[in-house]
Amino acid sequence: MPDEFSDIFLGQNQVPLTDELIEHLVKEKGMNREELIYMQKEGAKYSVSRNSFIFPPEGDLDKLIK
Repeated sequence: MPDEFSDIFLGQNQVPLTDELIEHLVKEKGMNREELIYMQKEGAKYSVSRNSFIFPPEGDLDKLIK
């Protein structure tokens, strides 16, 4: 699978939702600042290739894997 497709389907190419990125998304994409700040506090990351947000899993992944 080409890298660009794996980035899209596997959620790679994620960046932290920083204050600077929030300002960019508000200005360039018209996104809601308050929602972005909430997502930032919840630990969401922005997937550049998917133009979407990815949240950390809930619960203890170590217990799910074992």
